[in-house]
Order: sequence, then structure tokens, then C-alpha cells
Amino acid sequence: MKPVPNLKCAWMLTFLSFTLLRKFECYKILFALPMPNKSHFTTNRVLAEELVRRGHDVTVVTAFPQNGTNYREIMIDMKVFEAVFAGNRELYKKYAKLNPFESLIHRWNVIPRTLDVALSTDAMQSIIHSTDQYDVIMTDLSFYQSCIVALGHKFNAPVINISPTAPSSYAASVSGNPIPFSVVPSKWAALPGGMKFFDRVFNTLISSWDLLGEFFYVQPKQEILMRKHFTYAGSEDLPPLREMLQNVSITLVNSHFSLGIPRSYAPNMVEVGGFHIQPKKRLADNLERFMSKAKNGVAYVSFGTLVQPHHLSSEKLLLIISALRRLKLHVILKCDYLSDADLQNAEGVLLLHWAPQQEILAHPNCVLFVTHGGYNSLIEVTWAGVPVLCIPIFSDQFHNAQIFEESGVGKLLYQDQLTEVILAETVDSIIHDSK
Repeated sequence: MKPVPNLKCAWMLTFLSFTLLRKFECYKILFALPMPNKSHFTTNRVLAEELVRRGHDVTVVTAFPQNGTNYREIMIDMKVFEAVFAGNRELYKKYAKLNPFESLIHRWNVIPRTLDVALSTDAMQSIIHSTDQYDVIMTDLSFYQSCIVALGHKFNAPVINISPTAPSSYAASVSGNPIPFSVVPSKWAALPGGMKFFDRVFNTLISSWDLLGEFFYVQPKQEILMRKHFTYAGSEDLPPLREMLQNVSITLVNSHFSLGIPRSYAPNMVEVGGFHIQPKKRLADNLERFMSKAKNGVAYVSFGTLVQPHHLSSEKLLLIISALRRLKLHVILKCDYLSDADLQNAEGVLLLHWAPQQEILAHPNCVLFVTHGGYNSLIEVTWAGVPVLCIPIFSDQFHNAQIFEESGVGKLLYQDQLTEVILAETVDSIIHDSK
């Protein structure tokens, strides 16, 4: 017996109704990004903007205002961090000289101070005590700011963690992702991908130090910060921090298997490295002219958004510029703490305080990228196909630089190796390498 035509029509309308409801479903999404880390924010901003374009209602808590943004901003004034920055400055001067064990202790103590300030701001407290409802919380629980996961309890919403790099030993452990110390080097040490016996012994020690330090020292401090700042109605029922971290819905990992060590991930961790790469845009006329007229090519020099004179001195930066000019390369230098007077108006050198990095790297005349080895920069330079000279400063940059040198797409120099002769010879070998 054939279905009645009207029944056919009813089934079709029902199907279309569910399809359209699904298609036009809109979620209220909160990006809680209160820490003053611009490179991490820049990546997350791309995701926030794309979610708005796809019809979602997005609110972002941030210390970095954006012109013409398509989402709602709740701003944190960067001035609130000045005192803690000043207090940390002397500690950061010593950072590059610390061994991996000492540098972990340094991070365990310094970063939570900044988080304490961030959570006490009016912007974050307005969210913590908000009567609004959010369907999804997106945040960065890495780098010693895991207590922000409490927003999931506050709004009774799933939490999505956006990890700026591959997870640490503790982050992997708490999410049920195994990290075999025998084959996966710690991101806090410059160990080779193909570790030998003593490399594996050292890796087991530093990875265990990271894991145990987080478990017995960092997370108890995070628990204290959580109980101090998350005092909304119902916060008396907050579960233990570790329990909430174990219930994070998914972690989006800003890494890619082609740029690191092969490792396994459980289904609750998904690699999304490169999602922030944007379609190519036209360079400003002055940049286009500068790069196009460089007969021997352009070297782009940038040490990210966090590096300051106490990390990399002006003298060393000028040494790098001198070595590049010795090879008759034009140089674009992105730096906040040098002026044209410092460069003595050197011919063939363009100083910028902000630079469209992806567009510069994509220019056919860009022949070299001199960088600290931040992971976003390494993703972008891989996308552009430009060789790299890594001069790591702190954090996971030593590990990133080591991996890139092993892969054959760049070379690694430490700050204490920097002389004009060594720099010039290294750069010459990079740009003339047939690989």
C-alpha cells in the first residue's frame, strides 16, 4: 500500500524542520582569555570571529582590544598588570640562564601571580557573578591557569580547552592521555626526537618533575585561587579542581603531527594546528615596495610579542641585523624596543613595531625567518615554506627549535653563540642549502 501523498508531505516537512533548526541553531559562547599573552589571544581571536560568522553569539574577555571586531568584548585594562610585571622583571632577567628544572619552578611561581591579578579584575568578576547564561565555555587551561575551568560549574556549561601547544605531562595525565617518557620528549627541554639512552633518562626526570610539581605544588595553588575568586552563588558546591579538569569536554591542541614528535592522542584531544592561518592579504604599499626591490631577498626578524630587552639585548639584535646586512639581505625587523636612531637609519633595514607576519612570510622575496621559536610562528613559517633560524629565549622554544633543526627546515643557535661571523655563516648555509 502506497503512503498517502499528504503523509509524504508531512514527513518531508518534519525532516526539513529538524534540518533547518539544526542549521540555524545559535549558541552563546564565552571565551574567557584574561591573561596578558598576546600570541595566545591572537590564535583564539581567529576562532571567535569564525564562530560569529557562523551565526553564534560570542563574548570574549580579553586584555587586547580589537578594532572592528564582530564579537562582544569585555575588556581588561592592561595597566592592572603593570605592578606584577615590574615585580617579575628581575626574575625574567635570570630566566634564560636557568636549567629546565629551575625554569619550571620559575613558571610555577611567576605565572599564578599574573593570574591572581587577572581574576580579580572587574571584567572577570563581572563574568563570575553574571546572571547571563552561556552554552559553551572556551578557555586556555594551560600554562598554570587551570582554575578558570570553574566557569563550567558556574554556568553549568561544557568547557572546551584551547591549548596553545602540545600538552604538558600533567595536562595529558589529567585528561587521560598517556605520554610515554621513553619516546615523547618534554617540551621544556631541548631533547632530540630520536632520544638515546641518557636522553631518555633525562627526559624521564624532567617530565616526572613537571608532573609531580604540578600535582603537589601548582594545582593546590590553583585550587586556592579558584576558591578565592570564584565566589558566585552556588560556588560552595564547587567540585575539586582535578575532578573538573577531568571532565573538560575536549581539548583543541594547537599543534600538528608534521611539526613535532609522533604521539598518540585520545579522542578528547584533537590537533588543530594551523587553524589560525588566514587567506593571503595584500601588503601595504611601503612593505610591498621594500620587499620587491630586495635583489638578494628579505630576512624577516621577529621575536614575538613577549620578548623584551632583558630577554634579548639591543646589542644582540643589532648584531643579528649586521650579520644579515653583511650577506646583502634586506631586513624587516619587528621590535618594540628599538628605534630608527638605534639602527642609525641603516640602509636596507625596515623597523616595524607591528608587522603582518603571515603576509610577509608569504611574499616570494622572503628568504629567511629569524625567530625565537614560538609555536605559532613555526606553524606560519611552515605554511609559507620559508627556512628558519631559531634563537630560543624561554619556555618551549628550545624544544621547538630542536625539532625544526632535526627536520631540516632550519637551524638553531643559542644566545651565547651569537657572533657576527657565526651568524653570517649559519644564515648563508640556510639560504643556500638545496633542501
